[in-house]
Amino acid sequence: MRIATDINCFYNIYSIEETITVLKDAGFDTIDFTFMDERYYNGDIVADACAKHYAEVRRYAEDKGITFDTAHAPCPSSMIDEEATVRRFDAIVRSMKNASTLGAKTIVVHPLQHLQYSTPGAIERTFEMNMEFYSKLKPYCEEYDIRVALENLTDFRETLVGHRFFHTTCSTPDEFLLYMNELNSPHFVACLDIGHAIVVHQNPAEFITKLGRKRLQVLHVHDSDGHRDTHTLPYLGGMGNWAEITDALRSINFDGNFNFEAGNFLKPLPKELYPAGAKMLYSTGKYLEGRIKAN
Repeated sequence: MRIATDINCFYNIYSIEETITVLKDAGFDTIDFTFMDERYYNGDIVADACAKHYAEVRRYAEDKGITFDTAHAPCPSSMIDEEATVRRFDAIVRSMKNASTLGAKTIVVHPLQHLQYSTPGAIERTFEMNMEFYSKLKPYCEEYDIRVALENLTDFRETLVGHRFFHTTCSTPDEFLLYMNELNSPHFVACLDIGHAIVVHQNPAEFITKLGRKRLQVLHVHDSDGHRDTHTLPYLGGMGNWAEITDALRSINFDGNFNFEAGNFLKPLPKELYPAGAKMLYSTGKYLEGRIKAN
């Protein structure tokens, strides 16, 4: 098991080189490179010099003792607008190539989810579209020597009584397992987003035990208050049962990537306190790792 963090909240105020240094000083030896920021798939870093840029980032990180084990593709993966979806597919493929250049072995690619599950036939149609979507990504997995991790998602929509989270693609353990069983390929693994499970009132521990060690290779670790996708530190959201979660991870002998997506707790802080916040992230990871490995 390797403790990592995404770089979302860091690269908004630091350069990538500064981010690497801050996270290394905090204790991390691996980072999740997040391609969700538009500059990484629709801006300056998609030109001919792209491969050179990411090769240089990898060398800089390795010199600091940091690797990029995982990455996150742009999301969402689909929109109602078909042309926008085609453009996003191209961006996802570029992110797979760039992640491979960084040395990542796994990249999270969200399933398609633009159909509302309350619409008749939407669940079945979404499943069909996703099987086609991931089959189109498989050749790129082989070309770039990288695995794709599916993630359990949420559907955040406005209702007459305010915004609410609804079930969508892979948001229940049984549906996630159905997707993994149907794909049934070493090119596809599972990423459990713990906060996403919480906001749709699903038990993260059930996801863990049903997916099992072989399929579950990435965790997105963050807490929630049960009403908002807060992406905050474990124990600060109030709804994550971390004793149950770590017990479940111990029961499957989890050995994947323990990746924090908890940077929102840093956002109110001044830049000068971000290094201390990064150390808090890592310390929390080590504490949870201890619980997972406890006899």
